[in-house]
Amino acid sequence: MKSVAIGIPTYHHPEAVNEILSLTAQYLYDLHIDVYYYDGSSDTKTKEVVENFRSKGFTNLYHLHFPEDNHRAEMIFNGHGMLREYDYIWPSKDRCMFTEEVLTAVIEALEEDPDILCLNQTFAYHGIQKRIYHEPTEFYHVHGWITTSINTVIYKKSTMIGSFQSWIYPKLFNPYYSHLFHTLAGMDEMKICVLYGDHIMIHNSADVVSQWENKVFKVWKDDWIKVNDLLPECYAPYKDNVIKITASLPWLLGDVERLQELYEKGLLTPETMSQVEPNWERVSYVPIEIVREIAAGIFDSAHDMRRVVSESEFTDMTISIHKMLLAGQMNISQIPWEAFQNYIHNRLQSQKRMNTEEIAQILTAIRSLRSFSEEKPDDIGRAANIVQMILVFLFFTDRNKTLSSISTRELRGLIATICENIRDHLMAVDEIPWKAFQDYMHEHLEGLNVVEIPNIPLIMGSIGDLEQLSLEQPDNTERLTNLINVVTVLLLLMEKG
Repeated sequence: MKSVAIGIPTYHHPEAVNEILSLTAQYLYDLHIDVYYYDGSSDTKTKEVVENFRSKGFTNLYHLHFPEDNHRAEMIFNGHGMLREYDYIWPSKDRCMFTEEVLTAVIEALEEDPDILCLNQTFAYHGIQKRIYHEPTEFYHVHGWITTSINTVIYKKSTMIGSFQSWIYPKLFNPYYSHLFHTLAGMDEMKICVLYGDHIMIHNSADVVSQWENKVFKVWKDDWIKVNDLLPECYAPYKDNVIKITASLPWLLGDVERLQELYEKGLLTPETMSQVEPNWERVSYVPIEIVREIAAGIFDSAHDMRRVVSESEFTDMTISIHKMLLAGQMNISQIPWEAFQNYIHNRLQSQKRMNTEEIAQILTAIRSLRSFSEEKPDDIGRAANIVQMILVFLFFTDRNKTLSSISTRELRGLIATICENIRDHLMAVDEIPWKAFQDYMHEHLEGLNVVEIPNIPLIMGSIGDLEQLSLEQPDNTERLTNLINVVTVLLLLMEKG
């Protein structure tokens, strides 16, 4: 069995240490994982917490006191103060710890002797999945963003640590990140194991928050760009992507509400804009004009339309939202439903292809989709499927071709009859002809070249998602008719294409 030591830097957080150990001490002991607290506190409170658990038999817990030393990153990586040699070193945080299921999977995976093991909480996959990489660039491209959190990477001491000195890397950023990708780039052979999925869960303490917030623009704009730009050339094709996808996470710099929160805390002001503006486009999709207005306290999010300057930009943004949901990088509450409605409303009005009643029907369908997404706020995959329906709307509204050779009105009339039958309880959920809807759309979209062939399966799959939603509450007639009306809207968009 591989030996593992978790090294945790801590500073005046005895309550968080106590809370996390109360939840995790038993299985850390059972799994033979040693935990070292590198404590920089000026008092003994954290030591007392650790000693209390040791007195209960958890002799795998150790407290090391270094109140005058600010080089705890090197100490952990180099095993300073550890009582024995370990196969793997795992830097971590004092405010969190992975669950027993995750640690059990970690111990099993380490038996395969990887050079590093990375943990990625990805909601798009059920359970705990495993993937092996043998070169660093794809790993950097796919998982670089999650490795910025020090507790997500476990290092094989013999191949990955060497003589680690944090001072050679950019200051004020996690030095382990730089060391990881510099070291991998210099290796001829490597084995990188990634565990990912919706069961990669963490116990978090509410007693401690990140200390990075006061430096959020310095760290996640200037330092983050610098640390990636200084990585070896092999990562060059993916640097800009990793920089932006990470810094633009909703809880960092990629969300308007987050920026408004920073304004309210006095961190985003007209005075700080001189530091914020340079290279802003490299770290966020939020336009700099919006950032300026937030800093000045005059931004009106309810009526903002600047995120939707062009069709392609808005579609790209929606695709990005879809990917972020699947990757667990975005919460359901952050889906910009008003932006979708505003864009589609203005787009259709400008095209003058639909009357007011028809546009209202489309906006009602979007509101229905929003309602469905909010029914299960923890089901990220479900929300991603619903956002996919918005992508389908966008594919239709972005086309200007005329469907003069076919009319969908007869099928729309049939759907109206189906809705009426459902309301009158004359038709059951399993009698809704979803496959007929798919077959009809597939045949005519393919024949009329309204959308590119690769997008047709997206539309068909979205109707399949609606069918799945209909089965969740088979007796809810209002819900069923709303779902079918989404198909009506798709037909309407085809007819007006």
